[in-house]
Amino acid sequence: MAEADRMSDAALRTLAVAYRPLAPGENSGAGESLEHALIFCRTIGMADPPRPEAAAAIGEAQRASVRFMMITGDHPHTAARIAAQLGIARPGTAALTGVQLDAMDAAAFAAAVQNTSVYARVAPAHKLRIVEALQADGNVVAMTGDGVNDAPALKTADIGVAMGITGTEVTKEAARMILADDNFATIVEVWRSRCCRTEPAPTQEMLMERSTTVALLYPGDRAMRDRADPRESRFVTLFDAFESAGITAEPAVYHDDFADEVAAQLRRVDGVLVWHNPIESGRRRDRLDTMLKEVAQRGVFVSSHPDAVLRLGTKDVLLDVRELPFGSDTVRVDSLDQLAAQLPGRLRAGARVLKQHRGCSGVGVWRVEAIRDSVQLRVRHAQRGSEEEVIGMPGLLQRMTPYFETTNGGHTIDQAWQPRLVEGMVRAYLIGDRVGGFGHQAVNALYPGQDGKSAPPAGPRLYYPADLPQFQYLRRMLETQWVELLRQRVGLPREHLPLLWDCDFMFGEPTPEEPERYVLCEINVSSVSPFPPSAVGPVVSAMAEALKDAGRR
Repeated sequence: MAEADRMSDAALRTLAVAYRPLAPGENSGAGESLEHALIFCRTIGMADPPRPEAAAAIGEAQRASVRFMMITGDHPHTAARIAAQLGIARPGTAALTGVQLDAMDAAAFAAAVQNTSVYARVAPAHKLRIVEALQADGNVVAMTGDGVNDAPALKTADIGVAMGITGTEVTKEAARMILADDNFATIVEVWRSRCCRTEPAPTQEMLMERSTTVALLYPGDRAMRDRADPRESRFVTLFDAFESAGITAEPAVYHDDFADEVAAQLRRVDGVLVWHNPIESGRRRDRLDTMLKEVAQRGVFVSSHPDAVLRLGTKDVLLDVRELPFGSDTVRVDSLDQLAAQLPGRLRAGARVLKQHRGCSGVGVWRVEAIRDSVQLRVRHAQRGSEEEVIGMPGLLQRMTPYFETTNGGHTIDQAWQPRLVEGMVRAYLIGDRVGGFGHQAVNALYPGQDGKSAPPAGPRLYYPADLPQFQYLRRMLETQWVELLRQRVGLPREHLPLLWDCDFMFGEPTPEEPERYVLCEINVSSVSPFPPSAVGPVVSAMAEALKDAGRR
């Protein structure tokens, strides 16, 4: 052992040589079963020095505040000596081993990663934990590797770099970049040329980028995530379309219970398309929104940024646009007392629709109509399966109470009822500021009963391409005026327009100046599904263009 330590201190990799004479009848091909009672011969030291240009490249990047770490399976003394030669650690600095890391709790592990730059005798799980700890501390992490055991860490790192000559196919598939010449200095040369812009970038033969990867995020349980089969997903047509476009698409099944696992997945992709309702199975999406903001800050393109969802995807947008051409009589109600005092006056002019601040699937949307010569109200909830009720103001206030809780927005929106709702509702599907298709639902959740009969159940929404003749006026207005007016009114930067979103419109009362009139009912940003088949191609093209603009393709 002393000889092995001496060689390791000299930055040599060590190999112990031993033998054993075979007994008569022993099978020389028996493999590991023969490896017992061996006679030690000696220890061999093998030099595998770093390239001369590596130390200079590391020093240049360190002067620009880039931190380097060595994570290896070598002997701790060998690792420490080579790290000192490269300038990664000071001479005499000890390496942390996998055994020592295993003995640490989470806090000690995080502290060790902050202060230690050399790790030896580590397993693949240690490499992955080190990368994740660095990311959790707010670092952007690049990881190099060549072996199969490097793949998990390369896949999780913000930039995984595989060796092009000695790297395995598994490692290359997991990486974002492939270093074709296996020269570490090339990485720094690329960094210098792209960040500092002092000289031309290296040729493509030296550094090759792997295929662009996007994640399709949607809610599910542990079993769904473990299976994660695109063939079983409701987005199978999108997976196929991305593949045809040369973009790797992978499922990112999400639940708060394994949010950290999903976060690690999103950090290594180029973009993420998100389908997750504001409230999913009784849970708000606060944790998801925090995660999406974090990965967006790291440069991952997010199809619907949480800030855009808040500006467009709540019922407050109806208040913001009430004076625009597609707006209507809309009031904000901040308390139950205000509702009780003011609603009767508005009901004298016609029915109203009360909407909670944020929701989906008709939950928290109520049609309220006064009954002539009565203090009673005709009330119907838009949630599927709800029946019309006749109740007094106290009953209405009781039903509205939850929507005034702080966690639910603390207020509601009161919008004038549109009588032409009986003609159906039009949904315009938008990809950025372009219409990708339409949906038309002839009978929706608040369709009123006729001639004393109960209201019919909501019917299906039928999907049409963007060039459907009957909605060309709506398309033209959206693409030439209304999207821009909306964006300016809510203060949303043009580059933050959602990649896929939709606007629900009711038919408004026509005027001589506007024979075709549409009134905005709501905007869906957080989970736009299903959508017309005609939107699939434009979604893929828009994602590819967004990644190109962000420098990730």
